[in-house]
Parts: sequence; structure tokens; C-alpha cells
Amino acid sequence: MEDYKRVSEVIVDILSLEFSPVAVKFLNRDDSIPPLARRPERPLAGFCAGVEEAAKGLNLHLQRKDVACAFAQLILGFVQELDGINSEGKFPVKDIESVVLSPISDFQGDADVLLVYLDPEQAERFLQAATYGQSRDKEGRKTVPSYPVCGVAFQCPAHLSVKVMTDQNIYAAFGRSRANTMSDKLILGMPYSVFKRASENLLESEK
Repeated sequence: MEDYKRVSEVIVDILSLEFSPVAVKFLNRDDSIPPLARRPERPLAGFCAGVEEAAKGLNLHLQRKDVACAFAQLILGFVQELDGINSEGKFPVKDIESVVLSPISDFQGDADVLLVYLDPEQAERFLQAATYGQSRDKEGRKTVPSYPVCGVAFQCPAHLSVKVMTDQNIYAAFGRSRANTMSDKLILGMPYSVFKRASENLLESEK
């Protein structure tokens, strides 16, 4: 089991994050529900609202009826088709029953995706740390790639999470109307391996 709390504390402390990184876990009917996760008292407007609640400290277990947004239901695989909504990019697995969203310090198990709220300055430093060493200069020294983020950015955190699951890349979501982000924030989504690498490189940079 990965030490999510320790790795997260490095990033939160060094970057002075306002909100906790969020662990996302997709569950099928045979998976156990984490003991801290609770269903919301009323349906959420969208998956993005659940991400924000988890970033502020709640552990959520979301089923189809807990997410009012039809687009998110489709993308997450809760439904297979909806009239008038393009199904391109939806979750490739058909037996997903629910989704768990947790502040990373509370999460136990293996997270499928990590989501992090960052302002532009924090995002720049995080991406430098996450991609440092992935390319080298002519002398063989470690460098940061010129284009560290995939060129496709999504407004919906549900779509963002699915894309990370699909190809293990770094993606961004932004926009108050679709991603429910604050005006000065964006959401970066990534696999845990990227998150851990950023933590290690940030820690090294502080020595």
C-alpha cells in the first residue's frame, strides 16, 4: 500500500496548497467500500461538486443517483448512452458501479487517479517537479520537457479522470461553469506515479 499521506504532505507543505489532493477510486460490484466513505445526503449537482467537497475534507461514495449531471453519468460509465450527448471519451469499462472521492490523507488502498487544485504559479512548479528528469540536454543532464502537459485540456473533472485512467498522462480541467473550479484555480489529474515523482523532486529541491 502506498504512503499517500506522507507523499501528499510534502506537496501540500512545499507548494502551500489550500486544498487537499483528492484520491479517486472506481469500484465495481465486487469491490469493498472504504470505511470512511459516505453517500451524500442529497444528490450532487455534478461529479465536480464531489471533487470540491473531497478536497475540503469529505470522504464520498458516489453512485449514479448521487450525481445529477447526465454528462458525468455517461463519462463515468454509470449509463451507457444518453440522447443528445456524445459518448466519445466515456469510461471504457462497463461494470463500474460507483466512485470513491477522498482527501488523500484519509485514503487507503490503490487510487486510480489523483486530482489536485492549484493556482497557476503552483501548477507551474508542480509540473516542473513532476516532469523533471523525463528528458535530458545535449550533455546528458536532467531537464524539464518543453511541453510537460498533454495538449488536450478538459473542462469536466469526470472526463479528466477517465483520460488519466486510459493513458496515464497528466491532464488539466478548468472553468467555473463546467469544472466547478475557483476563478484562480485549475485541477490537474494524474496517476499516482506522477504525483510521487513530483513529491520526491520537490523535496530534493528544498535541500
